[in-house]
Amino acid sequence: MSDARALSFGAAAADYERGRPGYPDRVVEVSRLPRSADVLDLAAGTGKLTRLLVAHFDRVVAVEPDDALRALIRNAETRAGNAEQIPLPDGSVDGAFCAEAFHWFNAPLAIAEIARVLRPGGSLVICFNGPNGETEPSWPEEAREAIRRRRRPRQPLGGRYLVESGSWREPFAKAPFDDLHPETVDHENVLDTEGAIAYVLSLSGFASQPKPRREALREELRALLPQGMWRMPLRTEIWATRRL
Repeated sequence: MSDARALSFGAAAADYERGRPGYPDRVVEVSRLPRSADVLDLAAGTGKLTRLLVAHFDRVVAVEPDDALRALIRNAETRAGNAEQIPLPDGSVDGAFCAEAFHWFNAPLAIAEIARVLRPGGSLVICFNGPNGETEPSWPEEAREAIRRRRRPRQPLGGRYLVESGSWREPFAKAPFDDLHPETVDHENVLDTEGAIAYVLSLSGFASQPKPRREALREELRALLPQGMWRMPLRTEIWATRRL
């Protein structure tokens, strides 16, 4: 992977599993693959997308480089590996899926590897969850300020900036894939207070910090947030293409 922050999430694996959202069925539907398809979940994390794939396909291989994240994946074949060196034979899958991770890859190497493991005509689906409005109910300003104060500054290159600018797509211009076809789907993440705190602590700006700093923020947010349920409106950005 091209960014050291990409390997920070294992330190917050439990928070990632508890707080991060899943994905809508449309992520699977755009692939237009039958249930009998062999599919790959690339950079599978704790298996948020893997679970959806397992419900739709007979064989799912989840590839994840981080041991702590991979240990939380259930009901799928798992392998240690990364996007730049996918541990699968040439032409071994009908579809490849990548959720909330492509912006961490060395894109030219990853695209070449994905093309290698996909069969001709195979489907590639890349998706990202992004905010689609304010959390309901609104967080107290004291909690927002605690997050701003403790979060590491975002870097002007790499990471989420590649998603927001769309520049992650540029390496596909000379790759053996059809045009990327976009669509968006409204989605949401509904969490109790501990889950909402876990979501914050799973973000790279906190996951990359030492554990004592993360735990200090957890305790601060526990003191500032009332117990209840929190609805985070999301918009899932889906990009689909096929191997030429």
